Amino acid sequence: TLRNCEKTDNGVGLYVTPAPKLEEGEHMSIVLLQVRGVNKLSDQMDDIFSTTVAKVAQFYSGYNGEVFRGGRYTRGYFFRSPQEAVCFGMVVQVALMAVPWPDLSEFPPTERNIQGNLIYKGPRVAILVHKSETIVVGLNTNVNSESPPKSHKSLKSLLGRSASDKVSAAGSEQKSGNTTRDSDQTPPGVSGTFTTRRSFKFKSLTMKKAMLAQNRKSFETHAYSGEGVTQASTLVKFVFGGQVVITEAVWREVQERLPRLTQVVSLGLIQVPGIEEPQHLMEISAPGISERVFLDLEANILEPGYRQSPSIDSHLVIMFAKAEPCPLEMYPKENHVELEALHREAIVLWADLVRDLLKQFDGYECKEPDPGKFTLAFKTMDQALAFSVVAQVRMIHMDWDVR
Repeated sequence: TLRNCEKTDNGVGLYVTPAPKLEEGEHMSIVLLQVRGVNKLSDQMDDIFSTTVAKVAQFYSGYNGEVFRGGRYTRGYFFRSPQEAVCFGMVVQVALMAVPWPDLSEFPPTERNIQGNLIYKGPRVAILVHKSETIVVGLNTNVNSESPPKSHKSLKSLLGRSASDKVSAAGSEQKSGNTTRDSDQTPPGVSGTFTTRRSFKFKSLTMKKAMLAQNRKSFETHAYSGEGVTQASTLVKFVFGGQVVITEAVWREVQERLPRLTQVVSLGLIQVPGIEEPQHLMEISAPGISERVFLDLEANILEPGYRQSPSIDSHLVIMFAKAEPCPLEMYPKENHVELEALHREAIVLWADLVRDLLKQFDGYECKEPDPGKFTLAFKTMDQALAFSVVAQVRMIHMDWDVR
């Protein structure tokens, strides 16, 4: 603990995560959260919600940055890795159900599945995970000697007003000569530390880096804007409470590295108002809450997704199509890394071909459980056969990497 201070509680164990910065040519992952189904959270519930989300974010090295265009109930977290961003989104949905909420009346009713297991409890949070290189990182400065910046609202309630006041009072005493400076024990790299002749109580907040300031200081946080943030802010409005939706850019990065038993549902190709390019969106859910049911997204669906699948009451032709794995055993070990990279590029071309031909032959993509491995459905056998033949011919003439 701090010298000559008495700790009144153990705090929540939050620490300051360094803000991710976007270098030229790099991508950043953004996760936006919006609370649905409530007009306003009480201060107590808002603090519990913010702390719960922050705990999960720090586990995955997420940074809570201010999001322009986000709206009142939008929380933004930024990650270097899309895989960490996706895991954060899924874990948050489960973590919010495990919180001992003091008053559930503020939220929609708790729901259980047929076995009696929880699938909804607490706030309904819509989560959107996006990845972009067009994110602008800026600095948001708030000069205030008493309260933390808005983007860290929960810290004020965790520290407590009285502790903040007492620190300020101790600083005033130092100026008047009632406090002695202990320069010999000043931590390296920290200036302006002080000790006081009398102790005071404080609430604990564990941080990696902290500074007790003698004078008024500027609180600096990072704010994020740009086309990537604008797209994410537009897309999250179409996500339902309790749902986690990821964009195609994120899906391509994480589909081989998702946690076991993760349920993945294609939402189809969506034309969202305000975004020029159509978006291929995927819904993911953690084991245990995969029985949550959502309606179709309220947007123009250009290509059908899982929830627009053909009815099982009519005749269907089911097709299984997959690309062969990379034949590493046929080549020297020193070439394996390059071959695997080339194979992934070829899989992307194959997947694009499949989805292009599905539109031509009125087919339906049931799922892609592994990269390049598809389960497809057609209304007639003629459509399925035509798809197969044309796919083989098109692959002969595709621009494959000759290596």
